[in-house]
Amino acid sequence: MITDENKRGLSKILRSQITCSGQLVETIQDEQAALARRDINALEAITRIKLELTERIEQLELDRNNLLKSLGYTENPDGMNELLTTLDDASGLKAAWQQVLENIRICRDKNLTNGAVLELGRRQAEYALSILRQQHEPHETYGAEGQKATAFGNRELGKA
Repeated sequence: MITDENKRGLSKILRSQITCSGQLVETIQDEQAALARRDINALEAITRIKLELTERIEQLELDRNNLLKSLGYTENPDGMNELLTTLDDASGLKAAWQQVLENIRICRDKNLTNGAVLELGRRQAEYALSILRQQHEPHETYGAEGQKATAFGNRELGKA
């Protein structure tokens, strides 16, 4: 049986998860802006904040899963959904749970975007360094008549 105390505990955990995941969304947005500015100092600070928020979210998830387990439910989102369907007056808890899931989805999507931006920047930097070190080997391409040509200036502009 789920007591009012269990509901209050779950509500507190979900509110904390909403707060932390909302802060993480904002932090990832800040990271995106810092990436656009190429602000290394800001990125270092943001990385520390992201780590702290992620650790806090993980702890809250552990707390929620422990509560689920103590109530006889599986320690995953399915267990959470099952618990919520058994409660009569759970509209506030259901809305809070949906907000947690939405915030986490937004974090994942924005983080993937930022990761792609970082990867592109890394590739560009490696390419520039290889050129500076004269390690770049031009890619072979083919001219209009099928002969091999290098990618660097074997044709004059406007001519085939």
